[in-house]
Amino acid sequence: MGAGWNMVPYFVSPMAANATNKSWDYQLLGFIGAVLHLALVVVTVVYECWLLGYKFQDHTHATGALHMLSVASCVTLLIAAGLVVFFGLLHFLSVWCNGAVDFNEMLLPPFVTSSIAGCIRATKNFSLLICIYVILSSSADAAALAPSTKEILLMVLGLKCIGLSFTVNALRYAKDDKFSLVCA
Repeated sequence: MGAGWNMVPYFVSPMAANATNKSWDYQLLGFIGAVLHLALVVVTVVYECWLLGYKFQDHTHATGALHMLSVASCVTLLIAAGLVVFFGLLHFLSVWCNGAVDFNEMLLPPFVTSSIAGCIRATKNFSLLICIYVILSSSADAAALAPSTKEILLMVLGLKCIGLSFTVNALRYAKDDKFSLVCA
C-alpha cells in the first residue's frame, strides 16, 4: 500500500490521499469518493457543453441572454475543471517520478484553491440564473424549450451544487493534521 496511495491528490479525495490511515476499507472509501467526484465533474462538463452547443447556441433575441449565461457557465466550469486536471496531473507525475511536487505534503497555492472554488460557485450561479430565466420568463424562446431541456438544466444545477460541496470539503480537509469532518 506504500507510495501508490499518494497518487490521488487531496483536492480530488482527501480520504484516498490520507497517508496516516492506510487500511484497505478507508482507502476504498477514499477511492470511491474520488471516482464519484471525477464522474460528477465529467457528467456536468458533458451536459454543460451539450446545452451550450445544441440548446443555447443562438445569440439573437431572447436566446441571446441564454447563450451569454450558458457561455459564462461553461467557461467558468471549464476553468475549474482545467485547474483540477492540471494540478492533479502535476501531482501525479511528480509523485510517480519521485519529484518535488506533492500536494498531499504541501497545499495548493491559495490563488488556485480560490480560483477553483470561485469558478464552481460562479458556474452554479450562472446555471441558477438560466433556470430562473427559463422557468419564470414568458418569452417565446424560453417557452419553446422542451421539458427535457428544462429537466437537464435543473439536473446540471443540482450536480453543480453537489460538486461544489465535494470540492469545498476536499479543499477544507487539506492535510492530515487538519483532517476533520467539515460540511460545505
